Amino acid sequence: MEILNFGRQLLLLATGLTVVIFLLSLLGLCLKDRRFVVSARTGFYALLALTGGSAGCLVHGFVNGVYDCEYIYNYSEKLLPTGFKIACLWAGLDGSLLFWTFLVTLYSAALAFQHRWSSRHPTGRRLEPYVYLVLTSVIFFFCLVTYQENPFESMTFEKRLQLASSHNIAMDSLGSLTDGSGLNQQLVNYWFVIHPPVLYLGFTAWTVPFALALAALLAGELGDYWIRVVRRWTMVAWIFLTSGIILGGLWAYRQLGWGGYWAWDPVENASFLPWCTGTAFLHSIMIQERRDMLKAWNLLLILTSFFLTIVGTWMTRSGVVDSIHAFAGGDIGTKFQYFLFAIAAVSLLLFAFRLRQLRGTSRLESMLSRESAFFLNNWILVLIAAVVFFLSFYDKISHDYFGKDLKNPGLFNMLTTPLFAMLLFLTAVGPCLGWVKTSREKLRANLLWPLAASCVFVGLLYLFFSLRGLLGTWGEVLPLSWVAWSKLLRPESQHPSAFYPTGVFLGLSFFIVSTVTFEFLRGMKSRMLDRKEDILTAFFNLVVRQNRRYGGYVVHIGIAILTTGIIASSMFKVKEENAKLVVGESVKVGPYEVTPTQKTLVSEVRPGEPYWRDEVKFQVTRVPAQALPVAHGAEAAKASAHREIVAELDTERRFYPKKQEWISEVSIHRKLLEDIYIYYPMGDEQGNIYVTVFLNPLMMLIYLGWFTMIGGALFAAIPISGSKVGLSE
Repeated sequence: MEILNFGRQLLLLATGLTVVIFLLSLLGLCLKDRRFVVSARTGFYALLALTGGSAGCLVHGFVNGVYDCEYIYNYSEKLLPTGFKIACLWAGLDGSLLFWTFLVTLYSAALAFQHRWSSRHPTGRRLEPYVYLVLTSVIFFFCLVTYQENPFESMTFEKRLQLASSHNIAMDSLGSLTDGSGLNQQLVNYWFVIHPPVLYLGFTAWTVPFALALAALLAGELGDYWIRVVRRWTMVAWIFLTSGIILGGLWAYRQLGWGGYWAWDPVENASFLPWCTGTAFLHSIMIQERRDMLKAWNLLLILTSFFLTIVGTWMTRSGVVDSIHAFAGGDIGTKFQYFLFAIAAVSLLLFAFRLRQLRGTSRLESMLSRESAFFLNNWILVLIAAVVFFLSFYDKISHDYFGKDLKNPGLFNMLTTPLFAMLLFLTAVGPCLGWVKTSREKLRANLLWPLAASCVFVGLLYLFFSLRGLLGTWGEVLPLSWVAWSKLLRPESQHPSAFYPTGVFLGLSFFIVSTVTFEFLRGMKSRMLDRKEDILTAFFNLVVRQNRRYGGYVVHIGIAILTTGIIASSMFKVKEENAKLVVGESVKVGPYEVTPTQKTLVSEVRPGEPYWRDEVKFQVTRVPAQALPVAHGAEAAKASAHREIVAELDTERRFYPKKQEWISEVSIHRKLLEDIYIYYPMGDEQGNIYVTVFLNPLMMLIYLGWFTMIGGALFAAIPISGSKVGLSE
């Protein structure tokens, strides 16, 4: 336990050091003495070492099995693999707060290191102490809350004795527990090691833009300097947050067995809220750079994005919403409420005080301009965030005040689907618009070919649906009756080939790709004619010299690919639910037959596997349309000859003795055009196997869309051109 006591003392020292750094920054500001500010800067490196050491002590306790610590006992056990023991740092409330604190100090130290060069700029030098004041205030709150929650707390001997007796856990000669109760079985998955840290890196990164924005308000330094610095840090937060959201969806898809990846869960929504406002900022900041407009709006977006990350943390840890992801929080929710009120009060007071300095020098001159498209884009993103925020609490409000359980994911789809459609339309049209004003002739010329290509694509799409037998009746494709019009409000109830949402969203996705392609071709043609470059040289120079603009366009292509994957996998999913089989019996799903071929029960735990395994091997075969049906004798042999074995999958249920619970692990055979997804939820003593099988089309596009978005964002962030950083220009 000495190492854990040492970790707690390091956390206490970190809490005290934040106060010292705050005072040094304040002295440097009041006395105008840079030596105090430089000392404060060095203090952030020490702060990182202290919080990192504290987190390292807790990880050491997990790896070495210090089960007398209540947090380690609750989230680990002897048979857990080492990688999961390290990841247990963020498995529960107390440890996740410590991990959060460590990441905030990591980003703060990185910003302090950046100030070694930024302070050479006059504005950077004036802003630096204010930035440190804000950062230490945030870090102090998290250090103090983490210290009070105390992930290092040791159990009393009486409690250890009680646990050993009730859970049949041995104690050593010193009275220490030799095993723990085990990790939540839903978390014994490799995504648990990947998703939370990436998402936390996205959440905590918003601390830096917030500190820079609040420092600019405090110092009155609202010129171009803070914009350049904030924008780069915002892109860091956006990249990690985007990856965290998508990884979370893929984790749900892999673990929960329902064949989907997003259910509008309140805690899932918590990560989506700052993504909306952050994405809005990355677009609207370009209007400020180009036209000196929306200064106040951009500051509000940054302040709101950080506020929403704390709201998300509060939602996750306070228990205020009903979610499978939420921690039981005790009174910690009240502490976060006070912190939220403090953030809102300070931000709004400073914003109101500096409002006159935030007036721009230009105004919107035409609706046919890139500024108007970006501004509408901003309003839609903020409206989506507002709708999702309200609906996340809608069930709690209805339950607590009206006694009704109104949880309904369809309500999210009904309200957000048209907003997403408008967002995709603006994403497609934006590159075709010029700054200040676009003539009707130029707009017509820019839109003609992309729009024509998109119309042809939609026509070919429905021809494909018809040839594959996927096309519904005219009444199902188009709203030709009142009943059909009413279904427009419920996209999930529509026929898969319905023009809304399927045709609209796939058409808009293609429209985005076509407008971006047209922009690439137009830029290359211009260089080839004006500078006499060959096609490869023109393409290379165009992209590299304007990497931030064309990197942003690649992000838009990634969004189009991601949208296509979401629509295809949602609307054209094939499902066979709760089929009751025995070994050798088959169930037909689409063009496939799924047959359990072997069932094995391993009723013992193994090192690295703290569970029993009920394994079923499935064989997936494809029967061509011309093959004869399964029959007896020679006919059966003839039919079998036509079968193609597509995959053999091992699916299992796991029984965790310490938790006394079963959990099912799905098996997925990934193909380029579809996933074959098998979920084995239960069996019985008679040897019956209950299985659910999904065919999820084009799931690979979700991965491809994510890679494309992140690749485009990283390329746009590389400082190799003279243009401004942004997602698109």
